[in-house]
Amino acid sequence: MELSIGFINDVHGYLEPHPELFYGKDGKFTKTAGGYAKLPLFSRR
Repeated sequence: MELSIGFINDVHGYLEPHPELFYGKDGKFTKTAGGYAKLPLFSRR
């Protein structure tokens, strides 16, 4: 039996992709993230 659980938290206000601040090994950087359009992509993987 296989169980897949998808958890989505705090998506209010993120209907479209937006610039998001991330922290990496080289410091802070901004990348486009979010948006409801991307959610089905994760459920198909």
